[in-house]
Amino acid sequence: MENDRGNRARPRASPETRARVLGEVIHGHMTRKAAAEALSMSGRQLRRILDAFKTDDVVGLRHKSIGKPGHHKIPEGVKREALETAKERYPDAGPAFLSDLLKEGHGIEASRETLRRWLDEDGARKIQESKPRRRRRRERKASSGIMVQMDTSIHDWFRTGIKACLIALVDDATSTVYARFYETDSTMTNMDAIRRYITAYGIPASLYTDRASHFKVNAGEKPEDVLDAQDRRVTQIERASRECGISIIHAKSPQGKGRVERLFSVLQDRLEKRLHYAGIKDVKSANDFLDGDCLQKYNQKYRVNPVADFDSHRPVGQLDLEAIFSVQVLRVCANDFTVSLNGRKYQIARENDLHGLPRKNILMEKRLDGSVRARHAGRYLIIHETDRKSGRTGQGR
Repeated sequence: MENDRGNRARPRASPETRARVLGEVIHGHMTRKAAAEALSMSGRQLRRILDAFKTDDVVGLRHKSIGKPGHHKIPEGVKREALETAKERYPDAGPAFLSDLLKEGHGIEASRETLRRWLDEDGARKIQESKPRRRRRRERKASSGIMVQMDTSIHDWFRTGIKACLIALVDDATSTVYARFYETDSTMTNMDAIRRYITAYGIPASLYTDRASHFKVNAGEKPEDVLDAQDRRVTQIERASRECGISIIHAKSPQGKGRVERLFSVLQDRLEKRLHYAGIKDVKSANDFLDGDCLQKYNQKYRVNPVADFDSHRPVGQLDLEAIFSVQVLRVCANDFTVSLNGRKYQIARENDLHGLPRKNILMEKRLDGSVRARHAGRYLIIHETDRKSGRTGQGR
């Protein structure tokens, strides 16, 4: 390190060295200029410490702040309040998470390391040994929207003994998170999460998922969500993604989805505790909590700036997301102009052009809101659900 004059700065002299040099000055064995140069200080500073040395001897050379509390020292009262609050309300929160909780809910500002030291001194923290990590690092994608990692965490999120599903989508370039709670991990719930993500951010170029049956038709499996027996062995999510222009990449190991896997390790600690502190015990309240400012605050704190300042998400445009993200199956129209789906029968109304429909394939859409649509030759048909026993029709669709 160099000073303003370009000379290499020498280390600061100890009080003993200062006392020896100042003694030489007092006894006339060294000039003040030589002493100032030997101690790497200005003549004015030398005069100041020389006066202090003459008055208080070596004690006068000590810094006046030694033994006094620092200007940024947190008062003992605040320290006691922080520790008491941590023990009573957040006994299972770590130092970093506790720092956020105290600042947000109690107006107590203390850094992570300060809280870590306080907890260690108080004996209120159990130190866990970290496991060594062995993995090959993969660089992030260059811009937002190139790849989104998706996975589900089935966990006792509400501490009720009943597990719920948290489906999360994480942008690979920025670590921006979208998440939502569901009762089950199914084709319909995963479709709903993808549709909501697209509505919020746009259409990504690719989805990076595991090899679960609702993402990939695996050998020997006959999942209910395959489009039809004659199709190209494709799941409903693969079909919907293809219609949106999204490529699905199937991970070959959990480590491949490292970003979303690490997210769940954090959320199963912090989010679970936040839900517990807020008294949330059901999926609807948990989703309201996420939609409030929980995800927004998380993304503001942990979002990473991408290499390229460009958003690769594509706009939805004219795509009908409600139709695309539905479970679509082919059913044969009977001679009485009825179509069966999931044990229910639907009558094709006379208002349609019925010519040539019997024995033709009708594309049935079971949408996320529970409604059913029927499509033939690119046009939607007016249908009514019928009672199998009475033959009466229900409400039109």
